[in-house]
Amino acid sequence: MEDGKDNDNIYIYSEEPSDVDRQTSTEESGLYNIEDVAGKYVDTSAPNFAQYSESGVSQNESENNQQDDHSSNIGGVAIFGLLLKTIFNPVEGWKSVRRHKITPEMAQKECFYPLLAVYAISKFAILAYSSSADLSEVIVDAVISFVSFFFGYFCILIVLKHIMPLKVSEQFETLFGKTLVVFSLSSLCLFFILTELLPMLWAVLIFLPLWTVYMICKAARFLKIPEDRHLLTLGVMNVVIVGMPTFLEYILTQILPN
Repeated sequence: MEDGKDNDNIYIYSEEPSDVDRQTSTEESGLYNIEDVAGKYVDTSAPNFAQYSESGVSQNESENNQQDDHSSNIGGVAIFGLLLKTIFNPVEGWKSVRRHKITPEMAQKECFYPLLAVYAISKFAILAYSSSADLSEVIVDAVISFVSFFFGYFCILIVLKHIMPLKVSEQFETLFGKTLVVFSLSSLCLFFILTELLPMLWAVLIFLPLWTVYMICKAARFLKIPEDRHLLTLGVMNVVIVGMPTFLEYILTQILPN
């Protein structure tokens, strides 16, 4: 019986202290677990500077800025390459123009104005092919060609804004709509340059502007053209864009002296 009483008074204690004992002992000894302190008292609401670059811009923001500024970083050769891509593959070319967010100012600077200048200079090629060509007439012809295309861009936007349906006219106030006009005129300049430099192939090259019509038709999928007026709208749009430089050239030819 005595042995049984002794066994009843025996208690087994765990060698590992409980959480309460551990907290009490640490408070009494003045030692704290660094991880517990960090988890309780460190303010994690501040930004993680490890995710920031030396310039103070986060990695996510820098990636977004690189994507947004992709159009500003594209060079002139790349923009001219987009023009050639649009000529040879209009659907993919127009998609690339929208993807890179090409502005009309960029297209004018890198494509339209240089090609327009070359087109005006190509008018002097007739002096090499014809001995009876008059230099003064060639100069007037070059000026007329330059002016008709230069002011034709602005006339096209004005005319399309007033005669196109509302949803379509609004598209020509956007970057893509204006770039569409610039690329179309640039392709015409390129085709007319070939016609001036290769007059012996005039009977074949004269049909090249029809490819510009094809380019414009392929860009119609990105314009909000009503289904019931799709063909009529495309026809008027092609006549205005392709025919405006020729119309202005005819008027200037009648006004300016030969």
